[in-house]
Amino acid sequence: MSVNEFRDHILDSLLQVLWRHWSSLGIYTGVEKEQAFVIDPEALMCATLCFGRYDQRLFDEMLSWLCKNADMINIARLKNVVNSFEFGNLNILGAISGYLSKKEKKRKWESLARFCTKKSQEKEETLFYTKDFQPMPVLGKEDELFQKWNLSRNEVVLRHLAENLNVELPANIVFRMRSFLGVGTRADICAYLLFSKGDNSLQIAKVTNFSQRSVYQTLNELHRSAFVKKRILGREAIYSLDQTRWTNFLEIKTNKLEYLNWTQIFSAFSGLFRQLVQTPEKFTDSYLASSNLRMISGDYVSKIEKAGIQATQMKLYQYVGEAFTEYFIEYVEGIISRILSPESVVTFT
Repeated sequence: MSVNEFRDHILDSLLQVLWRHWSSLGIYTGVEKEQAFVIDPEALMCATLCFGRYDQRLFDEMLSWLCKNADMINIARLKNVVNSFEFGNLNILGAISGYLSKKEKKRKWESLARFCTKKSQEKEETLFYTKDFQPMPVLGKEDELFQKWNLSRNEVVLRHLAENLNVELPANIVFRMRSFLGVGTRADICAYLLFSKGDNSLQIAKVTNFSQRSVYQTLNELHRSAFVKKRILGREAIYSLDQTRWTNFLEIKTNKLEYLNWTQIFSAFSGLFRQLVQTPEKFTDSYLASSNLRMISGDYVSKIEKAGIQATQMKLYQYVGEAFTEYFIEYVEGIISRILSPESVVTFT
């Protein structure tokens, strides 16, 4: 597989994953719903800001869904999650925030628009691209709200065909917990602990993308309420909950679901994809490709290893020269297979 074919396969595969996740949230599509993994709302949104630029229908269906369900997004957490992505600027998120606050009167998104202003850029760019990575021409009137964020696109016309969010769908357990406990740290921590044997506050903070201080405070509050158990292991406080009690109450089977750190997965793929698209000159021949893939592979692999995907540790320094390209592509293809087909076993030699 050539580097260009590899780049194209990343795009096609990630779009397939995103469509499946959004289908579970109720957007208008015939794509099958996610059944194997817990969906992370904020990570999904950030990934769509990246890969949705190559699929306008997906991007606009996300915007349509947000018009109906924006109150289910945790703005504070979204700010934390977006910092893990290599966007370079936050014009796209700022434009969406501005659209929701002005067109849909979603006032809490005004703070996010102000946050994005600090990391915006003045250079105008096209929002959407074709699958061969050419700027998509804007037909008809340009959208004024997106223009204010220096993004060129056709006027937003949404169909508003999204179904009601089905919180009883197992993959939507985070939304169910938010509906029950409120959109805050409590809901997301409890959703994570449904799939964990127990963790300390630092690890829970890393996985849920909240500050350790807020996680620590929330865990102690939950412990006082007797909903969360606490045990001391050495110098650590380990928190867990009675999974049988909770799953019976929620009427779900967590053994059929996996909780992955989608922020790490999506940010790894978006960062790698961005490198392949924006700096194609670094991958023009086999030697350059191998050298540059080795340079960027460390950050990518580090994120994947933190994501909870069961995979053999990648041997970064075992392969030298041009052989590294083939090995690295094989590694990434294995991860793609894993998130597309959960039963896949990821092993490398």
